[in-house]
Amino acid sequence: MKVYVDCDDTMVTWLGPEVDDGPHPYGFGAERWEPNQAVIQYVEKAHAEGADIVVWSGGGKDYAETWGRRLLGHIPHVAHSKFNAIVGPGDVFLDDMPFDSWKHAAIHPRDLVTG
Repeated sequence: MKVYVDCDDTMVTWLGPEVDDGPHPYGFGAERWEPNQAVIQYVEKAHAEGADIVVWSGGGKDYAETWGRRLLGHIPHVAHSKFNAIVGPGDVFLDDMPFDSWKHAAIHPRDLVTG
């Protein structure tokens, strides 16, 4: 099983003067960021249980690699662009944007409980 984790507004929470206006795509308009601890903990647990971890982003592989190193550098993972990743049955997606092709398997970050 693979766990795909998105960067912006999933693993990374962007904060700024107008937080209530919604997400900040790739951080544009945000003043600061913080890691989404519920997402990080989920990914760490999935890795400990044997899942392969894939950090992906619509911003491309390099962008995903940057955030993967920064927030998940302590566990093995690979990076991909969202648009060329190969997904399979049983894979899990943590993503704030549930595309129709994987909507049935997506977990929105707000649905995770820390602890």
